[in-house]
Amino acid sequence: MPETVLVAVATKPAETFARTLHELWDEGAAVVPFDPTHPQEVTAALFEAVRPSEVREGRESTSLDDRMPVESDVALVVPTSGSLTRNSAGVKAAELTRRALESSSAGSLERLGAARGERWLSCLPFNHIAGLSVLIRSATLGTAPVIHESFDVGLFEEAEADYVSLVPAMLRRLLAAGVHLEDFKAILLGGGPVDEELKTAALRSGANVVTTYGLTETCGGCVYDGKPLAGVQVAIDDESRIKLRGPVLMGGYRLRPDLTEKVLDDGWLSTSDLGRVRADGILEITGRTDHIINSGGKKVDPAAVEKRLLEHPAVTGAVVVGLPDERWGEVVGALVESDEPISSEDLVSHVLAALPSFMVPRQVAVVSHLLLTAIGKPDRESARRFLLENQASGG
Repeated sequence: MPETVLVAVATKPAETFARTLHELWDEGAAVVPFDPTHPQEVTAALFEAVRPSEVREGRESTSLDDRMPVESDVALVVPTSGSLTRNSAGVKAAELTRRALESSSAGSLERLGAARGERWLSCLPFNHIAGLSVLIRSATLGTAPVIHESFDVGLFEEAEADYVSLVPAMLRRLLAAGVHLEDFKAILLGGGPVDEELKTAALRSGANVVTTYGLTETCGGCVYDGKPLAGVQVAIDDESRIKLRGPVLMGGYRLRPDLTEKVLDDGWLSTSDLGRVRADGILEITGRTDHIINSGGKKVDPAAVEKRLLEHPAVTGAVVVGLPDERWGEVVGALVESDEPISSEDLVSHVLAALPSFMVPRQVAVVSHLLLTAIGKPDRESARRFLLENQASGG
């Protein structure tokens, strides 16, 4: 199959990224988005993992020597948010074809009943599949999105748009501020579990909220309000793991056939999510098979944060867990083992120097010894209880 170039494009300024994305697609190139505000080591690890031919930041363009073309049908290479670390071996970047992206967009707009000329409000980051999907749906409708550089409650009252995609933390803030969400024809809500209290509050406000489930590997949300989009199939395996099939699936992980083989089999994608299909055909998410932390729609791999903490010279052990949070759903908590005096501020700065801000622990406690399980692994549940108790006591 013919090959094409892969161009890494900075997602900020947002207007510039949106324009550059479509220009490169018109030229037949593929794009990997990256956030220029991430630590340099994180960006370097991404480039090492996906090996783009060129980097564009604003009007500046730089050619790279260690390049590797993509197959001609690939339009986007999108790293999963939980894999963004300074270790290139841990990066998982999904190769999304034009057909998959178009199928996702068409299925979404059909389910919503959207018509040409209607507009989307864009307030999610473009290095995330949810933000990219807004650009693609807008192009399908023949309109330009209303782009906010970042999420800002105050700008919503002035936004003249028909649709918007949010994560639960954003919706909570908008409801608390009394924003008139009923003006949107639909609000897509994804990136994390949605509790009944939030759903009830949104309903009372007059908002038409559509909950979505999907992954970077499925071009974003492919199940709306528990029902698959057109062409998408859902199955539950013997271990209650959710499996997905359809035209929205990725072609594979960029330059990682080993990882691809683990999740793609006979046209089915095995996810890390647990669930069940009710008698009425509605998919319910019941949990995860791993310890991934979902903070405001961003996936955080505890192992990546633990690895960074252990690189601090005073740290001899670390366990990272998700802690419940009213605003973000979950936040990162860290229990650190050290026999030397060390402040939580020092540890937070150490993590922030190498990892994106959403992976930085919001709650940190230092102990002389970590509790271990019978087989010698850190006891995550004990660590979580300790951090919650420490938080409650104001520690």
